[in-house]
Amino acid sequence: MKFSDETISRAKTANLVDYLMSQGESLTKEGLKSYRLKIKGVENFIITNNIYKNFYDESEKNCHSVNFLVKHRGMSFVQAVKALTGEQGDNGYIAPPKYIEVKRTLIAPVMVEDTTKTFNYLTQERKLSEELVNNCLNYGAIGQYLTTKNQSNALFKWHNEQGDLVGGDVVGVNGWKWKQVLAGSDTEYGFTVRMGESPTKLLFFEAPIDLLSYIDLYKDKLTNHILFSLGGLRKEKTIHATIKRYNIPYKEVYFCVDNTQDANDFVAELKAKYGIKRHLPPTKGNEKDWNDILKRGR
Repeated sequence: MKFSDETISRAKTANLVDYLMSQGESLTKEGLKSYRLKIKGVENFIITNNIYKNFYDESEKNCHSVNFLVKHRGMSFVQAVKALTGEQGDNGYIAPPKYIEVKRTLIAPVMVEDTTKTFNYLTQERKLSEELVNNCLNYGAIGQYLTTKNQSNALFKWHNEQGDLVGGDVVGVNGWKWKQVLAGSDTEYGFTVRMGESPTKLLFFEAPIDLLSYIDLYKDKLTNHILFSLGGLRKEKTIHATIKRYNIPYKEVYFCVDNTQDANDFVAELKAKYGIKRHLPPTKGNEKDWNDILKRGR
């Protein structure tokens, strides 16, 4: 079977992240445009659009989408091109696109009653106030669960307008560094804290712990605010959905994300388009986020 040069080029440049997500793969956001992928529990790949890098194979540093499907999904070259483009070769038939957005079912873990490890992690390692952490635990905004390998994770819960659990940010809390978004989460939502009865300002953060650090730092000034964690630098549709949900004008939207190059580029683009504002963490040295600022002052 033969493909035109144009079809092969489209396959090589097809967005590998979109394709893998459409197949039910769980990827973790890394920076502005990249994602990490695990195979058999090991973090093997970093993927940016159609280019990936294999941490354990020096020969796979800047490989494209077709390479990945051939090497790591057992496809032939012809099968990979078909999967990425929908093209069927010289018979002229074009199949429906393979990489469409798929809404996966949320698999919610069972919370445990003893949240001591989460409390200790957040107050001792992350230096959040005991009062704030207790409030989050008591109101059910944060929970704790055990993995199949008996590891303790904190779950920063996402709820919809009806109060239903629709997703969550997962953080390892007993000595192992682990962060991800709960599989099947509805990405129009995120970890959210409402301050005041009639919020007039909306603040976006990269992570729940940054959001909570900000509350500890500025709680006396947060009187009519909604604080929302993006779980990384997420797509614009999440941002727009959140702004629309709370009916906040763009001029009252603030990005309180990390003081990094990726975050700076991300916010500069949004500021140019919509006129949003930014509250930059006043970092020093190797500091980059609001939790760093909080810990420095403790």
